Amino acid sequence: APASLLQARLHWEVPVGAFAAAVAPHHAARSALLLASLVLIPMIVLVSTQGNGQQAKGSKYRTFIATQGRPEAFATWQVVVRGLVISAPCVCSGYNIALLSAELPSLEAEFGGHSSMLGWVAATYCAGCIAGSLVEAFLVEQHGRLRMHRWLSAGLYLAQALMLAAPTFGAFLLGRFLMGAACGAACSLAPLYTAEISPKDIRGLLVSLTEWTTVCGLIIGYALTVFPGMTFRGHALIGILCPLAALLLAPLLSESPRWLAQQGRVEEARGILELYVQDPDEAAQTALSLGAKAGTGTSPHPGDQISRLLCDAAQRSRLFWPACLMAFEEMVGTEVSDDYCMRFLGEAGFPSRSLITS
Repeated sequence: APASLLQARLHWEVPVGAFAAAVAPHHAARSALLLASLVLIPMIVLVSTQGNGQQAKGSKYRTFIATQGRPEAFATWQVVVRGLVISAPCVCSGYNIALLSAELPSLEAEFGGHSSMLGWVAATYCAGCIAGSLVEAFLVEQHGRLRMHRWLSAGLYLAQALMLAAPTFGAFLLGRFLMGAACGAACSLAPLYTAEISPKDIRGLLVSLTEWTTVCGLIIGYALTVFPGMTFRGHALIGILCPLAALLLAPLLSESPRWLAQQGRVEEARGILELYVQDPDEAAQTALSLGAKAGTGTSPHPGDQISRLLCDAAQRSRLFWPACLMAFEEMVGTEVSDDYCMRFLGEAGFPSRSLITS
């Protein structure tokens, strides 16, 4: 490597190495952090979800309209910011995938290395993603998009705290599973929410924010692998910042108009559409469609929709090969290939593991 590159890397390794030593606290401090998380995060979620239930029934919105008039619609950048907020938990998905190979040395040093460690770390995350995606499809229709987003952000925080404070390898695997479940559900929730609140002109942009934030997480994770002094506990501590930011920014979000209409809160749904959609005709047409669906009194259960989907032979044929491809990707474990590549390069004669990871 060029001398300038080596000097730049050494310039950053000293302070980052000191930071890594500082963010790996003693067992008592880690236990205190986990206990505080178990107490504080549910309180934050409970407070943040007040007023999201059935008791409101649009009364707050009608009172606001009567006293203040209809609010001005959001600018495009304001809608994009809210799309980034709902997609913020997806950063954790890419972040934890990228750091898999970088965390193995510190895991082996602390918990004792064995040949199946890599497989367990990767498999628990993938299994959690599958479980979270399946469960999210049912819970999001019952409890709403906004409440589900807050629950998932709190789950991500608890998973990162558990990996940070893990006293055993089994506890770390439990944190990885919870992380995978929350990430899988969040990556399914974000495009659903953005598609329901976005104007048609920027709907494609907002839905793609899920992929953008996941890639940002990958980039951040790969950037941290340059610093070999940082252990899995340091990575987990940095990862806490993402769900914490998602929880703090959650008040910027509004509930999905479609879900509100399904609950009979058509007036609130119309008001949110007028906020997010600048074109009055588009907002009125969408609100009329939601009101018509709510007037029929039909709110199909997700299980019924899935049953009808699987009973249709044409739909089954369309779903078969994409489902096989996704299952193959999960079974192969794309992130595991990173560790194999590092081993191959190390055997080929690369002098430093940090150079390989960078």
